[in-house]
Amino acid sequence: MASTLISASHMDKAGYTVHIGGGISKNHKRGAYLATTITINDLHQYMGHVAHKLLNHLIDSGLTEGVTIDNSEAIAFCETCVKAKATRKPFPKIGYTQAKKYGERIHLDLWGPAIIQDMKA
Repeated sequence: MASTLISASHMDKAGYTVHIGGGISKNHKRGAYLATTITINDLHQYMGHVAHKLLNHLIDSGLTEGVTIDNSEAIAFCETCVKAKATRKPFPKIGYTQAKKYGERIHLDLWGPAIIQDMKA
């Protein structure tokens, strides 16, 4: 699971209390208890695109406080996750089709129009 860097001094200045123990950090707003119900898709985005299965495990195993999942929404397609996992194949070292005679195959890059000054200008 990914880690998040949190400044305890900034949390304190913002009115939060930080409790660390047993490898778990619990953050509470002083004088208030924060509880929220959120859809699995929103939680997926807020937590940095963590796998849905892991999010459900965090909630079900009691590793989070005050967060409940609203299961009325189906798991949505996440375009950001797809783009982040996208790869491309390298260009082949040798072309598949080779020209047999001069001018049979032409490669060119198009660019322009370009403003070009000559030596006289």
